[in-house]
Parts: sequence; structure tokens; C-alpha cells
Amino acid sequence: MPEFGFDDWIDAQLRNVPLPPNLLARLAESAPGANKLDAEIDAALCDVPVPPHLESRLRRITRRNGPPFWRKFGLAASVLVMIGLGATAYVSFLAGTVGPGPRQTARRESASEATTVPSKAKDAESRRLASAALAAERASARRRATPVLPVASGESSETALPSLEDVAALGSSVRQAIDAKLREQAALGANGTLDRLPDLETFEPALAWGVSPPRVRGYDLLFELKHGEHPFVVPAADNSLASNDLPFAFRTASFDRALSQVRSGTLPTGNEIRIEDFLAAQDYTLPPAPRAGLALHTAGSVSPLPSKDPAYKDLRLLHFAVQSAAPDEGLHHPNRLIVAFDTSAQMRGQARLDATRRALTKLVAHLGENDRVTLIRFAEQPTVLAEEASREQLATLLADGGLPAPSGTANLPAAIAEVSRRARDATDGIARQVVVITADRGNFAPQALPQAAEALQQVADMNLSWRIIRLAAEDNDAHWSDLAEQARGKVQAAGSPDQIFAGLDEALIGRPVIAAKSVAVKLTFNPEVVAAYRLLGHEATTLTAGENTPVVIDLEDYQVATTLYELSLKAGVAEPVATVDLTWRHPPTDQTLRIARPILRKHLAGSFSQAPAWHQEAVIAAKAAEALRGSQYAATTRPIAQLLDLAGQVPQSLAKESDFRQLVGLLKGAEKSR
Repeated sequence: MPEFGFDDWIDAQLRNVPLPPNLLARLAESAPGANKLDAEIDAALCDVPVPPHLESRLRRITRRNGPPFWRKFGLAASVLVMIGLGATAYVSFLAGTVGPGPRQTARRESASEATTVPSKAKDAESRRLASAALAAERASARRRATPVLPVASGESSETALPSLEDVAALGSSVRQAIDAKLREQAALGANGTLDRLPDLETFEPALAWGVSPPRVRGYDLLFELKHGEHPFVVPAADNSLASNDLPFAFRTASFDRALSQVRSGTLPTGNEIRIEDFLAAQDYTLPPAPRAGLALHTAGSVSPLPSKDPAYKDLRLLHFAVQSAAPDEGLHHPNRLIVAFDTSAQMRGQARLDATRRALTKLVAHLGENDRVTLIRFAEQPTVLAEEASREQLATLLADGGLPAPSGTANLPAAIAEVSRRARDATDGIARQVVVITADRGNFAPQALPQAAEALQQVADMNLSWRIIRLAAEDNDAHWSDLAEQARGKVQAAGSPDQIFAGLDEALIGRPVIAAKSVAVKLTFNPEVVAAYRLLGHEATTLTAGENTPVVIDLEDYQVATTLYELSLKAGVAEPVATVDLTWRHPPTDQTLRIARPILRKHLAGSFSQAPAWHQEAVIAAKAAEALRGSQYAATTRPIAQLLDLAGQVPQSLAKESDFRQLVGLLKGAEKSR
């Protein structure tokens, strides 16, 4: 904790903490006028989520006894300068003749003083130096908008002698300036550094996700404990280490938060970076998948960046992408969507607004020629951003940054009332589908739930479907279940842009969008060829938590799952490098389908530039995440600059993609901020 010397500093820091979203509204609900018992009021006041990692941050305070050495040294040097200035002024004052005060500028000129000219000259020189220093400090203080020392009328700035009170005031202003600078950089428990507290807007605590490490001999568990990354694994060490169930991840929150932070001039901390989020944030241009089926794409290349580990040279990168097919366009009739999305402060947490923007952008790409979308944003009150917009109009709105920054509190009942009114008032005879996207927890006021249910019931009575997409990891709130049951609609949870898009797409085409069920991919390395391998990303956040990244999922329309490995190959000609096995169930027939293929050495491109563009995109994204998180595998010499060089060599078709441009912008911003 910075030792600013003020007893109330800690109190000031504790007071300077933003209120959690909806706290004021919840307090208002708990007012005595609501006829609640004291126990109910206490429960409502106590039900405030503790920000993630707060306990560990507070514990770190006890291990920090003061500012770093350089800061102590700088403060001590400032004090010595002030003491030196004060001592000079005080000695000069004593050397003067008794008479008028220290600010007197008139000099006695008499023959009797002729013998003291050398002494007076020294005194004048001391006074001049002290006054010059004081004048410089005054000018600096004026520039900093800090209090300056008063100057008496008629006083010469070149010969004025500071009093002890002036010196004390000057020292105090300098100290206040130092304290203000440290407070700008300090957060509670940060010891004056740029360490940041987690967003208080986060509603649900971040789940521990990742692939649990195997507990077998040959797996370097100590490496993962120390660095938080998957180590290189030798498949010959144990039979279980040769096979992997590929994990699936579709969250993009880590990438979106990093992009927002870099745009604001700050760098994300290493523990906020998830490699799988960076991979999922890219929109890969892949060959189309077969109708009513899945496609398994594989690509590989020589690693474009040198390895830090001398034990593993000439590394290869192996990339897998599982892609679902687009739905039959013949089943898609022209439709009208009314989409209201939350822009309250709650949307900041877990990059929810960015996830919504990604989902809407993906929806635009799949709108039909005659589809129309009415887009409404809401916080305290709903506001129409686009009415009956075509695909091109909606794309322009989203591309121009038409979504406002999140702020305020969410008035969900008002938003529901607005979308239901627009659905009722439509006069063209075309049915409207209503979708509301929100981060609200569903803690409706007693009078608000019936109002929301009545508005949605009117939509259902017109034989129109409605759904609320909750931006949360799980849908386990009884309030939402009650609302869906009363108003004959659907409430679903969404924790990624893909899941938000799935809800929008299902509303658009009017049918479920599951393309494949029970999708699983097993990768088996050949120990005679692969000396070692490692999985990029998908690290478990805690070793004691259960495995939270799924290895068996249902894939929706247009969805792509991607995984990246790094390999060290043995010399020789043995084949294959690995075998990959994809299985799934076809929803209409429930038939189990399978794709199995070997991965040969010839499938790994001899250079990075020869690999497919979608593989290059994934490699740059993954390596960017490693560089930002300070990975043990990141290049030691200017890794971001090396990645920017690679990004400048990709095919033009990839360079024009919006997601890839965002990735390059993130790298440029990070390089500038370092």
C-alpha cells in the first residue's frame, strides 16, 4: 500500500469504488414503503456479489509494506531538495542585518558597510539562487494547477527571500503533487502500480474452464502449476498421453476485452488472456461444408516463430476445424425480426456488448434479400436504432459503430413493452418475431413481473413467438422460468456470440438450428513420429476444478470449432503423424456418422506462407495471445513486432477480413502501449 502519510488515504480509496449495477434499484425495492420485514431488507442488502479475485487482491496488500525502492528514493530526494532550499533561505536570513523583515528589498548604503561587500555579495548570490529556484517552482506549480506561494506587493521575484512558511507550503504542494500522481496510478491493493481491479459490472463470476491435466507419469504437472500452460507432452511416455479428445470453445470475451483495453491505451494482464478466445474470435473462411453434414478441415505448417526451448527445434503447427453446414435456404421464408438489446452498464462485464455485436454482425451475413430487422437498444428507456432495416442498412449501422457504449441501468419491462407494441402495431400482415437480449438477472420488482408477462402474453396471443436471450453461463433462475411459462415463450442462456446468434437465427428461420448432435473429435498421435506435442490454450484455471471445456457438443448452423497443436517431429519417414476421428449424430435421422483420416507429413506445409489463409489466421491469433499473456512459449525478442511482420505477409483476401483487421489493430495498439 502506498505510504502517502495521510491517515484517511485508505478510507478515500475504499470510498472510491463504483456501486455494483442495479444496487440503487434494489435498495429502492427494499425501502420501508415496500412493507418488507427487516429480515427481508437485510437479505436484499447482503445479496451483493463479491467481485472475483477480491480476496486474493486484499491478501496481497499484507505482503506489501510500502512503495517500491525507486519511489521511496524519489520521495526522499524531493524532501532533501526542499530541506536544502529551506536551509539556504534560513542561512541567508541570518546573514542579513537586523532591521526590516526577510522580505525587505531596500539595502543600506553607507561607508561603514563597505568592508562587508564580499559577505553581502555571497548573501545576495544565495538569495538569488533561492529566489530563482522558488520562481521556477511557482511556474511549475501554476502549470500543474497547484497552489502557489503568495508574492507581496512590490516584491522582486529575482531577490525575494522565502519565509519558513513559504518553504513549508512549497514542500506541501510538491508532496501533494506526488501523492496525486500516485493516486492516479493506484488501485486498492495495487501499491501504486497499474494493476487493475476486475470489472465490478461482471454479474456471474468467471467459471473455471479448461482441460484438466492428466494425472499420469510423463506429464509435467509442475510446469503447469508454475506457468499455467500446457507443457510439451511425450506421447511415448504413457499410452493415455498419445490420445486427446479435442476441446470445443466459442467464447470471445478475452479477445474483446483485450481489444477494448488496448484501444483505451492500456495493456491487459496476462491472466485475462485466453488463447482459445482469440482463436474463436476469428471468422475463418473455409470451404463450404456438405449439406446436412459436417466438414473436418486440417492444415499444418512450420512454426513461423523460433522456439524458446532448445530441446524442441523446427516445430510444426497442426490445426483442426470442424464446420457445420448452412441450413437449406428453401426453408427460410421472408421474416421480420424485432430485436431489443441491453446497453446498460451490466453489459460491460465479460464483454457482453461486444459478444452481442458479433452475433448481430453474423446475423446480417445470413439475412435473406427480403428479411427486415428492427433494432432497439434499451437502458433506462428503449431507443430505436433502425426500423425495418435491410441487410445492407444493418451492416452499415454495425460497421459504423452504431452501438452506444454501455451505461445506466436496464429497464427490461419498458423494453418488453416497446417490442410487443411494435409487433402488435404492424400493418403489412407479415409476422414479427420478438427477441430481447439482456444481461438482467430477472430480479423483477413485484409489480414489474406481471407487467412484463402481460406484454409478452399479448405477443403470444397473436401467434407470434418471442424469446429472451440471457447473457449468462447458465439459465437457473426461477424468475425467468415463471415468465416463460406465464407468457408462453422461451428464455435461453447464452455465454458466447455463437449462442446469441443461434437464438437470433432460430427466430429468423422459425425452426431449431442444431446441425449435428454429440459431436466429438479424437486425435491420436503416432509416438514413432511425434517426439512431443502441446495444446495451445484451454488451460484449466485451477487444478482442483472439474473439466469445464466440453469435448462433446451439439453444433449449430454456421458454427466452427477450432483447435491448434504444436508438434516436435522425429527424423525419419514413418507415417502417419496422427489420426483424427470425428463422430456425430444427424438430428433428423439420429444416425451416427463418422469421418476418420490420417495426418501425413506431406499435409504439413513446408513454410508458413504455403499454408491455407485460415491456418495463418489461427496461428497469428494464438501467438498474439501468447505474447500478450507473457507465455513461456512466446518469442523472447519483440514477439509482437514479429507477428505484425507475419500479418503483413498474409493473402490480401485475409487482410481485408474485419476480424483479422481487429486482430492486427490489437497487435499495433499493444506494441504502441509497451
